[in-house]
Amino acid sequence: MPHLRITFTPHPVATKTADELRAYVEGNDPVSGKPMMKEIVDDLTVPLSAEEKKTGMVNVSVGPENYGPDTPRNLQQFYHDNGMTDFLPIILPTEEMVDEMLAGTTKTTEFTALPLLQPASPPITAHRTVMAQPN
Repeated sequence: MPHLRITFTPHPVATKTADELRAYVEGNDPVSGKPMMKEIVDDLTVPLSAEEKKTGMVNVSVGPENYGPDTPRNLQQFYHDNGMTDFLPIILPTEEMVDEMLAGTTKTTEFTALPLLQPASPPITAHRTVMAQPN
């Protein structure tokens, strides 16, 4: 679905109090700036626009195979700044760590691990899968 109506809530929420969670719901969506509850109700009740009715696949960039060279601190900040983490500690998947993990499989690094997940996106190979796994 190329156009989804999405409402964003700040994360993580597991350690928030009931009052903090209520403030999220009663406040504004931090991405759109609109009141969150109004946005949710509108998303569920306002008829779809012509653009939202379009079907098909969207090609999404998965980014470069490698980032860097850079420092672990800068890469951690990059992941945080781009919403690519839940803010828990990140173990950066170095080439050495990826090679070590792939040594435990009989599949080639280009084996398509999840061919049906996103057919219009680049294939999710064993190598890409390992690069995305936390240790």
